[in-house]
Amino acid sequence: MGDQAMRTNVKNGIRCILRTPGKALLFTLILAVTAALLTLSCCVFGAVRGYLDDCDGYFHTIAELEYPGREYPDTMVYDPDLAAAVEENRPALEALAASDAVLSAEPASAELMYTPLIRRFDTFMPDPGSVVLRVKLQTYNEHLRAYYAIVTEMLYSRIDCDGDMVVLRAPDGGQSLERRGAYLVAGRFYEAKLQLTAVQAEGTRYTDGGAVTEVPALIPDGSGPEAEAPFLRYAEVLHLKNDACPVTRTAAIEDLYPFHQQILTLTAGRYFTPEEYAEGARVCVVSEKVSGRMGLTVGDRFPMTVVRSSGDVYDAALHTTVDEGEYEIVGVTSHSEMYPYRVFVPDASAAGTELRAVNGYTLGQFRLRNDAVTAFLEAAEPLTERGFRVNVYDQGYAAATEPMEELLLLSGIFLAVSMLLAACALSLQSHRFIS
Repeated sequence: MGDQAMRTNVKNGIRCILRTPGKALLFTLILAVTAALLTLSCCVFGAVRGYLDDCDGYFHTIAELEYPGREYPDTMVYDPDLAAAVEENRPALEALAASDAVLSAEPASAELMYTPLIRRFDTFMPDPGSVVLRVKLQTYNEHLRAYYAIVTEMLYSRIDCDGDMVVLRAPDGGQSLERRGAYLVAGRFYEAKLQLTAVQAEGTRYTDGGAVTEVPALIPDGSGPEAEAPFLRYAEVLHLKNDACPVTRTAAIEDLYPFHQQILTLTAGRYFTPEEYAEGARVCVVSEKVSGRMGLTVGDRFPMTVVRSSGDVYDAALHTTVDEGEYEIVGVTSHSEMYPYRVFVPDASAAGTELRAVNGYTLGQFRLRNDAVTAFLEAAEPLTERGFRVNVYDQGYAAATEPMEELLLLSGIFLAVSMLLAACALSLQSHRFIS
């Protein structure tokens, strides 16, 4: 009985609506327009929301932390208090690296790579003039007060003079040296109005393992291992000091500042794979300068020793060997005057919070949440008041998203109004149907 009554009421409701063609058309138009508005507003809102999500995944925001000193920008002179400032503000630095705005942090590189395949000739070499040679004297020039000598072995020299004739000037004029004698020489190149390379023999000293080692200007070749040891070690120190290339261990190479800002781009090969990051594989991406100096390209392997500095990266006494072996080149980057000699190796554990002071100003960089830059800058404000500086690079995220965020707000309002209209239209239609 109840089912029969229900069916009767439904039939009567439909007849009531359809009995008046004007009302039927009006309700149909209202429902159609409301449905169209609701569909359009959902599409616009979803498209804008999807665009913003894509931007969040595509754009990466990074922040570089530097310490130019308390006098910046009045003076650009390197501040020698870098290490002290870092230790003094260590709690604030660790808190900044651990803030909610930071997705990952990578400290500045304190590692160097050296290989017998590289001899650098750039202006960034800290001591390019030093030299350690084995020579055989030929004749003495009274006017120059110097010898003409043949280089029999280059223990260290930035100029390729192996087998060449050079002008050798001893500290006292060298007239007491044995003619046609062979000597082990430590000294420096100097300018001379000659076609030949000129070398000034002079004593020096260097710190190695906490002890100061004296190196005389020259000794007779074949003086024995004990006498020659300071020269041989000094040549190794110069090689590390002048020919070593900065190594950057990274957990995300494309997020590093030079790649993030396209200062460096890949010209050959590829970046690292997730497996290589996880395993810390012996593969590397090198600059064109490094590749050219070694005469190697993608797929080639070469011997490489990686050392980590506990302070000045150019002080040989402060280094410990991190790894030694053959590395494979998997990628080559474009040349940049800012990064002429650079080697990148994969290491998933490179990301951390221990920002340390190394040569230069940069302490490290942070990968930020795109929408949390303001919060990060507020958290960094106490450090900026103490001489630190934060540079933020967002790849254009703000420019791309700010107008769309306004559109998202408007489309959200439009969606809410459309939903309200749809609810009112359905309520009215239902009331009409039931009554």
